[in-house]
Amino acid sequence: MKFVEVEGMTELNNAQPYEITQVKGPYSFKIKVDSRNMGAYVRQGVVEDTKVPKTQAYHSLAVSTKNPSASAKYGMLETPDLSKFGRSHQQHHAIRCVWAFQKKHDRYPDLGDKDEFMTIVNELNEAAKAAEEHFCEEIDEKVMVNTAIFSKCSISP
Repeated sequence: MKFVEVEGMTELNNAQPYEITQVKGPYSFKIKVDSRNMGAYVRQGVVEDTKVPKTQAYHSLAVSTKNPSASAKYGMLETPDLSKFGRSHQQHHAIRCVWAFQKKHDRYPDLGDKDEFMTIVNELNEAAKAAEEHFCEEIDEKVMVNTAIFSKCSISP
């Protein structure tokens, strides 16, 4: 947060943005600042929301593809719907297989490519298991085939 037109604590005006540490209510909050050497607050002031750039670090796509859990925020693939636990691993593997199919045929798979696509799914899973990379304990064919069929539409990263 950035402050302007504060009367009294003029040191806050036009200074660097301050971090809000606690929201006390709809019109009050605490900021991270040492105010012992500032003047006494008199009244008023305008608070401006300031977007501060934050540095993010990412693994390369090659590393993330081989070990997506290491690249995830919490050290595991997150499950958006707990009733479908393990679905994130299945979808990750399915997308890898769509990439492999696309690289081999220069097109995305469709319904007629189901058998060949499932062959790629099983081969890549066994190769990943042998290399001690990300693999699926059990392949959910429905997830694999649906991912392949809809790959022509859109796959969100």
